[in-house]
Amino acid sequence: MNAGKAGSELKHRIVSLAPLALLAAGLVFGPAPARAKAIRTTYAQLLVDWVVFHDSEVISAAIHAVPPGGTAPLVVAVSTGQAGETSGGSVLEVIRTGQPALTPGKDPGSYDLVLPLLDANDSTVGALELAFRFHPGQSERKLLERATALRSRLQEITPKLATLFDPYTKGYEPTDTLAQRINQILLEHHPDVNVIAIHITKPGEKFNRVWGINRPDFIGRNSDEIDTDTERTGRIVMQVIPATHRMEVHMPLLSPNGVLIGTLCTVYFWHEVGEASDFYGRSLAIMEEARLITPVNRDDLFRP
Repeated sequence: MNAGKAGSELKHRIVSLAPLALLAAGLVFGPAPARAKAIRTTYAQLLVDWVVFHDSEVISAAIHAVPPGGTAPLVVAVSTGQAGETSGGSVLEVIRTGQPALTPGKDPGSYDLVLPLLDANDSTVGALELAFRFHPGQSERKLLERATALRSRLQEITPKLATLFDPYTKGYEPTDTLAQRINQILLEHHPDVNVIAIHITKPGEKFNRVWGINRPDFIGRNSDEIDTDTERTGRIVMQVIPATHRMEVHMPLLSPNGVLIGTLCTVYFWHEVGEASDFYGRSLAIMEEARLITPVNRDDLFRP
């Protein structure tokens, strides 16, 4: 797709420029993220959020691991409650023996399971604690199979222990650039996406860089060849990366009038080939949503 056709081949909806002007001036367009203040989080928390989002039978989830510089496992990510608590004896036993533990939950109709959390090299990096809804006639074996399947998905996308503590961001600060704020609005609207990145060449610079992303240590980095090419040509490139079980879609970032101004990239956790077409379709919808909240003037993306 060339730059001229990038906008015309989409079914554009009519959008008032007034909300876009408000956004460029520093006001939020549409529903604001749940966290209007930026919160530093981790890859471990991303995994916990993914589990709860993708399995409606999971009541709560937590990851236990030894943090950098630590000597004992802690709750490093949790869907409900507060992280930071020292892991209990039952969790330590699961980590030590590699054997899962199943116990009836404190609440009627629930069951608690703890499994060793493994990385992609089959090394134990901590424990995964899950609380499931428990239905009459349901067996412990079926619950364990379900929990093990979730653990296996996390294993595919956990290269090593240190990855659990990679920094991520939720929400934005008033001083963040408009590119970063648009990034966080899109992520809030699409919790099934693991990473969204906005790549643009800043006026006066020669290189395309990352200006909006939920990986704070990536902001300002030079973009790779694919994102640089998409900004120039408008090509849409889908990458399925089996080694890390990620699927990336690199798409043109368009202004409301269809002008190509940068690159938008979505990243999903990928497991089966059949998921590719679904993720591709979702990404195109995000590209259109981004178009509606991107200012006409590209320079506004670099301002708070």
